[in-house]
Amino acid sequence: MHLADIDYMAIHQQSLFHQAHPLIKSIFSFFIIGIFIFSSDLEKNLGLLILLFFMSIGARLSFALLFHLLLYPLFFGTLFSFLMGGLWTQKGLLLLLRAVGVAWSFIFLLMTTPYTDVFRVFSFFMPSILVDIFLLTYRSIFVLLDSIENMFQVVRLRGGYDPWKIIKNAKNLSKMLGVIFLHAIEMSERMYQIYELRGYEGKLPKTQKITQVVTKGDIVLISIMFLYGIRVVIF
Repeated sequence: MHLADIDYMAIHQQSLFHQAHPLIKSIFSFFIIGIFIFSSDLEKNLGLLILLFFMSIGARLSFALLFHLLLYPLFFGTLFSFLMGGLWTQKGLLLLLRAVGVAWSFIFLLMTTPYTDVFRVFSFFMPSILVDIFLLTYRSIFVLLDSIENMFQVVRLRGGYDPWKIIKNAKNLSKMLGVIFLHAIEMSERMYQIYELRGYEGKLPKTQKITQVVTKGDIVLISIMFLYGIRVVIF
């Protein structure tokens, strides 16, 4: 899932868009997603993809990582396009562009904004308990992924995985997932006990305030939303 790579790029990469305000970037991402969802104009959606492409260049994002992450919506978008009447029809192409565009907008937000700042923006309009649940769940994903990888290697070393024995693989993988599920429950209980011992009272404290200084990245994003909004309304 490349979560570690996404976090590293969001925190350590330096660009015009990385310095922009997290709230402005979140509004911009949902603005782009809204156009992808509600617009039925192929040219407008294609133009948004080109815009995201050049913005990704300006943000110095890894296109190898970006392309790998976009393979998932590209695959499922192509599949649904075939089911909806054909890939090369207007409806099929529009569905494919929407799938890739919505995913690209979220990826751009996550690759230019640390996940703690993203959750902090969500806390403006969501209950703090939900934000804390999402934050703790996000942190647990890394531990669970490592556990799954280590357990899968153990299964392979002990002869529990054979590419030519599908039934045997299914049985062993189902048992492995069961162990991972129990491990996840145990880990969540242990994590809650740790936070409770450290003074957790149903709300994670904010250790840093989001800066109120308007940056060049904010001006660029606001200008793009303003100009593209006028273009959508007029044309």
